[in-house]
Amino acid sequence: MPASPSRRDLLALLAVVPLMACVRRVDGGPPGAPTSLQAIVQAARERSAPFALQGRFTVRLEGPGAAGTTKGALVLGQPDLFRVEVHSPVGPPMMLLASDGTSLHAWIAKGNRFYRGQDAAAVLDQLTRGAVGLSDVNQVLTGGLPLKDAPVHDLALGEDGQVRLRMDGPEGVQVHARLDPSTGLLSRIEVVAGPETFGPGTLGPGLNLPVSLVLVEVLSTMRAGRDRLPESIRMRLPTMGWTISLDFLSWDELGQIPEVFSLAPPAGASEQELAAALRALAEGGPAGQGD
Repeated sequence: MPASPSRRDLLALLAVVPLMACVRRVDGGPPGAPTSLQAIVQAARERSAPFALQGRFTVRLEGPGAAGTTKGALVLGQPDLFRVEVHSPVGPPMMLLASDGTSLHAWIAKGNRFYRGQDAAAVLDQLTRGAVGLSDVNQVLTGGLPLKDAPVHDLALGEDGQVRLRMDGPEGVQVHARLDPSTGLLSRIEVVAGPETFGPGTLGPGLNLPVSLVLVEVLSTMRAGRDRLPESIRMRLPTMGWTISLDFLSWDELGQIPEVFSLAPPAGASEQELAAALRALAEGGPAGQGD
């Protein structure tokens, strides 16, 4: 069944968040792993991106019964401030998503709908089963490896020259990542969940295979001042049939962190709790009114 406009719009905006990070932080490290590969992983985790960035991009959304391309912009303030705007073809914002480090709110112009996430941790818990931290969003958007305290397993150099590793997450989740040694940037991260993540019978009778929940690929990078940042990012939600592609037109380092991360409902907006909207989206129901 094609996604309703409300669900599609909310997914297009919120897809940025769950794709950015995958597992809880835990202490530990891989004993005995090759030092040179360890060094590449550690450098990716400790990579320091500019403290304030502005990016402009084109975004393409493809999913059941829907496809379209438009433009957008984002502002990042390290470590956990971000604002994402998706614009209509004629310019005005269609959708906004903003984190001030504590709250996470979204607004969709169609129907003037405001989704309130006063407690960002609660929203992210609903979105990713408690696996995502706000700072992980900025880390992956700038090409760094998130989950800096998660133990690393199966560290190896692949035949393609990529550094490969695996990290464990909660509830049967595993995270597989690849790093490009030539740039030190993340090139691929995939969240894979076993059937225990979903509960008995959720995936259908006899289906006990691992399921790919999220796949993020950095297809190319670009020089931005003194840094190298992602140029093209493809994000997939295989179980939902959605693909989101971000192609950055520019990255600009800002001299100071702007005050753009607070988001309030405009006059006349209908309001809904963001966590409830995400729960409805996950269950296949409408994410809001005005469909």
